[in-house]
Amino acid sequence: MGSSVSSDDYVPSKKSAALHTLCKQGSGVELATSRFNPFGNFPGAPWAYHTSILMNGAEYSFADDGVTRGRSLASHDMFPDQPEVTHCGITLATEREMLAALRPHFKMQTYDLLRKNCSSFTDCALFFLIGARLDPCYHGLEQVGAAWDRNIGLVQSLTRGEYRPNPLADGFSVKNVIAELEKNHTFVCLRKGLRIE
Repeated sequence: MGSSVSSDDYVPSKKSAALHTLCKQGSGVELATSRFNPFGNFPGAPWAYHTSILMNGAEYSFADDGVTRGRSLASHDMFPDQPEVTHCGITLATEREMLAALRPHFKMQTYDLLRKNCSSFTDCALFFLIGARLDPCYHGLEQVGAAWDRNIGLVQSLTRGEYRPNPLADGFSVKNVIAELEKNHTFVCLRKGLRIE
């Protein structure tokens, strides 16, 4: 029958106690993604992704209006396909703490399709909440598009001039934001896979 331990004999370790507290008091963190093609049928054009974070039934995303809070998946309504939602972990950080840490870096009117977009915010939010990074596959448009635009202005051409680099995004770096978050914040979280950070 195997060995068993009765509840009377069980003494929780520090790690299991922390895990219990985290699961009981923490908030689930989910990633929502919608795939779309901003360049139509242009051969070799990369897919783009709209990404956002879900916590406690609310969605947090970044666009021209800065970081916004809305009903679940509202920012994905413009895309034809149902967004994919992935559970990422549990955090003890509050929504207010996340907004206080990230809004100074993602202000209104600083959005840039290639250099400072929804995935830039999502990457930083995941790091703040659970110490994880957004999968690089969701940054494909930014990586390829920025290289194209630096060299030949192809993105501006493909979007018929609709994309213009936003000067208010000049100097922005996800790497720098992550470094500041790492320096100034204590992370109390549970990542997918039951690993205490």
